[in-house]
Amino acid sequence: MNGPRWRPDPDQPGFLNLGCGEFRAPDPWWNIDLEVRNENALPDELVTRDKSLVDLFGLHSCQRIYMGHLLEHVPWNLLMEFLDDVKDVLIPGGYIAVVGPDVLRMIQGWHVGKEPWDIVLSGLEDDLAQFDLTSGGYDGARHQWNAYEARVVRVLEAASFVEVRAIEPPFQEIVNSQWPIVGCADWQCAVTARTAY
Repeated sequence: MNGPRWRPDPDQPGFLNLGCGEFRAPDPWWNIDLEVRNENALPDELVTRDKSLVDLFGLHSCQRIYMGHLLEHVPWNLLMEFLDDVKDVLIPGGYIAVVGPDVLRMIQGWHVGKEPWDIVLSGLEDDLAQFDLTSGGYDGARHQWNAYEARVVRVLEAASFVEVRAIEPPFQEIVNSQWPIVGCADWQCAVTARTAY
């Protein structure tokens, strides 16, 4: 949309920022989303749900994929299929970073008076009431499942990622590793992993 269409280069696998929303990662990251919600959300490319990532970007075309506040929006029954698609796009030994809400940390933060109840509600699986489409919500906003660190780790392990590691707040390890993390709130979780060689 704002730049040339992705062209897989087998000699130089790319970097994908999937579900970028309003956060555009700088070069060399390619920012991808399903829709433009406002003038602040300008992905490099819009994609559709009817094509796989491999169809869009090519087999083994990426060395890193960042998913910030994305996985919890993928329906639970489609999550393994989606993660298989992510693995197919990554080169052997390619890395992912997943950052998102940790509902257990949110509840604990609220319990000790550190976080408002609205933070807890924002992280929970939702029945669409919170994301009213008539008042500025959008179709993909709904959290499809309750995400928390241990569950994200188990999901990635079940999807056959290796070296699955939870990164502790304030996530300096992931920030220092050149991942395009947006924020480092204590109520988030961050997990890295890679594909097998």
